[in-house]
Amino acid sequence: MDQDPSPPDTPSKRGVKRKLTREPDGSDGDSSHVLRWLREYTMHGAEFNSSKRDPPPRCHPGTRTNIIQRARDWTDNPNQEKRLLWLRGPAGVGKSAIIQTLAEILSRSRRLGASLFFSRPNGRSNPRQVFPTLAYRLATQDAAYKTYLTELMLEDPASLDRSLSEQFRILIEEPFAHRRIRHGQNNLLLSIDGLDECGGDPDLDGSRIHLRRRTGDRVQCEIVRLISEFISNHPTVPLLWAIASRPETHLKAVFSDEDVVGTFIEEDIPIDSTEACRDVELFLHNEFKKIKKNYPDHITEAIWPNHDAFLRIAKASSGLFVFAEVVARFIDDPRVGNPIAHLKYVLAVLSRLRVPAGQANPLASLDGIYTAILERVPSQVLSITTVLLSIIIVTHHRDVHDFRKIREPLNISRENAITALRQLHSVLYFPPVTDVDKSRPRFYHASFQDFLEDASRSGIYFSGRSVLASRLVDHYYLPRMFGKTPMAVTGIREIHEMDDSLGKADSYRALRRILRAVSRGGTSSTLLSSQDLCHISSLRLQSILEGLDFSQMASNDGMSNLTSLGLYDQENLPATELKRRGILSSRSLESLGLSSADIMEATYVSLNYFVDSVSLVLDVRHSCAQSSEPITAEIHKLKGHIISRFLQSSGVEVLVWGSKERQKCAVMQVDVEVENPWEPVRKLIAYVIGFDK
Repeated sequence: MDQDPSPPDTPSKRGVKRKLTREPDGSDGDSSHVLRWLREYTMHGAEFNSSKRDPPPRCHPGTRTNIIQRARDWTDNPNQEKRLLWLRGPAGVGKSAIIQTLAEILSRSRRLGASLFFSRPNGRSNPRQVFPTLAYRLATQDAAYKTYLTELMLEDPASLDRSLSEQFRILIEEPFAHRRIRHGQNNLLLSIDGLDECGGDPDLDGSRIHLRRRTGDRVQCEIVRLISEFISNHPTVPLLWAIASRPETHLKAVFSDEDVVGTFIEEDIPIDSTEACRDVELFLHNEFKKIKKNYPDHITEAIWPNHDAFLRIAKASSGLFVFAEVVARFIDDPRVGNPIAHLKYVLAVLSRLRVPAGQANPLASLDGIYTAILERVPSQVLSITTVLLSIIIVTHHRDVHDFRKIREPLNISRENAITALRQLHSVLYFPPVTDVDKSRPRFYHASFQDFLEDASRSGIYFSGRSVLASRLVDHYYLPRMFGKTPMAVTGIREIHEMDDSLGKADSYRALRRILRAVSRGGTSSTLLSSQDLCHISSLRLQSILEGLDFSQMASNDGMSNLTSLGLYDQENLPATELKRRGILSSRSLESLGLSSADIMEATYVSLNYFVDSVSLVLDVRHSCAQSSEPITAEIHKLKGHIISRFLQSSGVEVLVWGSKERQKCAVMQVDVEVENPWEPVRKLIAYVIGFDK
C-alpha cells in the first residue's frame, strides 16, 4: 500500500470553522493538507496510471478502434444529453483495456477528471472509497474544487465517514450542481471500471455479521442510481460518467429502470462479434511475432506458428481477449524458455476439448487452458499450490506483501512455495523482486479467480476459503490442542498476524464450530465465520474426536460452546463407527455412578443461554460448598430439572463422549420450558464431567 503523507500536526476539531492558513512560502497550508485528508479515504492503486496496476491492460494497437472512436465521439459532444456510458460485456472481452485506453487518451488532453478500476482479486472493492478516490483526482486538477474540499475538511474532518449517498452529495452534487464549480467549462470524464467487482458495505466493526449491511449487488445498483439521478436533476453539470461492467442480472435490471434509461448510452461488447474476433487475431499475430523474435534459436521457420495452428488458437479464442492473453503468456513463459513445446501443449489441450463445429464456447476453452496450466504443477506440491492460491484469494482485502508470514504458519517451506507456483506465471503476476517472500503474487485477471472458486469448473484445483480453512484445522488448531506447535492463528481474516499467547481454549473455540455444523448438517461446516467454509469428511472428524479431551474442553472452554455434541444427529455421522472406536456410547446415569446428591452438589462450570437452548456444565469432582461461586436459585432450579427428568425415570440413556478415562463428558437433554433473557426455550442441555475420575 502506498505510504500516506503524515496528517496535519493539529487537525481542526469537528464542526469548528477556521480561516485558511498560509505556509511560509506563501502556499495554502490547509489546501495541501486536504489531499492528505482525502487520501485516507481513497482506494490506493485504483487510478489508471497507478504503479500498482503496472502494466495495465490496454488495447493492442489497431484493436477496438471502432468502440474507442464511438466513445471519443460521445465525449467530444459538448451538448451530450445522455451523460453516462455503460460499457458492458462478459469477463475477458477487454472492457478494462478499453476504459484504460480511453482514460489515457483523455488524460493527454486534460479531459479526464478521474478514473477508478475495481479489482476484487487485488482488494480494490470497498464502495466507501469510490467517491473519495474520484474527488482526490479532481482536486488535483481544479483549484476551486480543492478549495471547496478544504472548507469541507475544516468544517468537519469526519464528513467522509458517511453513507455512500451522503458522500456523493457532499463530494459531487453540492460542489458541482449547487456551487456551480466548473460551470461553463469543458466536460470531464469520470470513469469506473469493473463495477460488478464492487463489494458490499464494509465490515467496520469486525463483526462480520450485520443485519443492515448490504450485498455488493445492492451497492452497485445504488452507485448507478446516484449517478443517473444526478444527471437527470443536473443535466448541465460538465461531468460525464463511464461505467464498465459485466452484464450481471441486477445491473441489467437497474439500467432498465425507467428513471435510469434516459440518462445513458450503452456499448455492448459481445464475445464472438466479427470485430472482436478480428481484433483477437491481430493481437495473436503480433504476440507470436514478438515471441518468434525473442527466440531466434528455437524458431527457425519463416512462418510460425503455421496457418493451421494459428487458426485453431484464434478460433478457440472466439473473440475472448483474456484467452488469447493467457495463451500468449504461457507460450512465451521465460522461466521455461521453450515456446515450441508450449505451443504443442496448447494445441493438444485444444484437441482434447473437441468443441463441435459451430458451437464454439470460449469460456469452455478458457477453462480448458486454465486446467491445462494447473495440470503442469507437480502432483507432490499440488495441495500446496491450492493452499497458496487460496491465500491469494482470501487475503486480497489486506495489503500483505510479506509472503513468508503467510506460508510459514501453514508449514510451507520457501522452496516448496516456489515450486508450487513456478508453472503459473501465465496466470499469476509476480512483482519484479528477487525474493518471492518479499512479494505477493496477484491474478492477471479476475476470470482465473472465478474459475478457482467454482468447483464445478476447477475440479481438483478448487481453491478458496474452504481449502485454506482445512489447512488451518490440520496445521494450526489441531496441533495446538495436542501441543505440537507453538502458535495458533487468530482467524483467517488475520492469517498473517500470529500470537504466541493463544492457548488450547482458542483452538477448542475454533473446533467447536466445525463440530456443531458437521454434527447437524453433514460434512459442510463453518469455521471462524459464516463465510469461511471448511469441509471435513466424516472419517476425518472421527479421528479428530478420538483425540479430544472432552473433560478439559468442558472445564476450560465450557461445553456450552460445543452444543453440537448435545444435539448430535446420528444420521449425519455414523454412530456405529463412533461407538466402535469408543468415542461415543449410550449409557444410563445409574451406570455412571451418579446420584441425585451428586448432581445437586456438583460445582457448575458455566451457564449459557442460546436462542433455542440453555446449557449447563457440571463438575461432580468438586462440591459446590467448596466453590467460590455461589449457587444461585437459577442454578438450583436447573439442577432440579435434571434430577426430575433423569433420576426419576428408569431406562433413560445419556450420550457419553470420549474414549479415555478422566477425559469423558456425559451429555443429557431435558425438554422443559426455561426462561432466558430473550424468550423461553424448551431445551436444557446438561454436560457432566468428573464421573470417570
